[in-house]
Amino acid sequence: MYDSDAPTVGKLFFLDATTNIDYRCSASVVVAPNKRTVLTAAHCLFDPSRQVGYVDHFFAPAYVDGNAPYGVWDMAEYIVHDKWVNEGKLHFDYGFMRMTRDDGVHIQDVVGALGFAWNQTNGFIDAMGYPANPPYDGERQKRDFTNSTIVDFANDGGGVLEGWFDEIISDFGGGSSGGPFVRDYNPQNRLGFARGVNSFRIPDRPYVYSAYFDGDAKVGKDFAGESGTGTQTLRASRWAPEGVGPLTTRATTPGTTWCP
Repeated sequence: MYDSDAPTVGKLFFLDATTNIDYRCSASVVVAPNKRTVLTAAHCLFDPSRQVGYVDHFFAPAYVDGNAPYGVWDMAEYIVHDKWVNEGKLHFDYGFMRMTRDDGVHIQDVVGALGFAWNQTNGFIDAMGYPANPPYDGERQKRDFTNSTIVDFANDGGGVLEGWFDEIISDFGGGSSGGPFVRDYNPQNRLGFARGVNSFRIPDRPYVYSAYFDGDAKVGKDFAGESGTGTQTLRASRWAPEGVGPLTTRATTPGTTWCP
């Protein structure tokens, strides 16, 4: 486990307006034409069990000990998958935000952006985020270099675990949700390719899981990266699955979009 200060990774703050409780997650800037696309976990955006969308999100890149060295950006809108909203499928526990700031400065122009990778195979990654479970306090960015293995919970009987996942050994817990799994992370330029996000743990197991980023994830990222005003009323946009086969026939051709 390493201390980290990647400017593309930061802390995400938001509110459950139905309970008036504040929450924290992690998130990362991913390369996009609109220069304002941020990746996180869908459960940091929308609760499918209650059909409630969280509100008042703001993102502080490279947050550390109460400070936001690059400033903060507000979420204008978010994009999550229908199967997350309607069924709570953890295979779709990822989402994208379009960010805005009063001065009109795009977040990617300030902190850069991670590339985006999908249809990946087993390999080493750096899990990144702001874990708040002991011994961590959520105030400093952490980076965990570990091996990612593609697993299939096909025997889940159609439950929320149905589908492919990235599995790593890590002690990341609450607060790290939404932080990226980064392939080919370079500590010098602090860039790499996001291929997943910290999503969930299974009790009494040493693993952290991410939804497997397949063609659906790429479609969602591309949709989120389109130009928009960034000043629209908060809403959830949803995209339908397309361009992929059944969950048991994972695509084999990896793809990447490059960091700027």
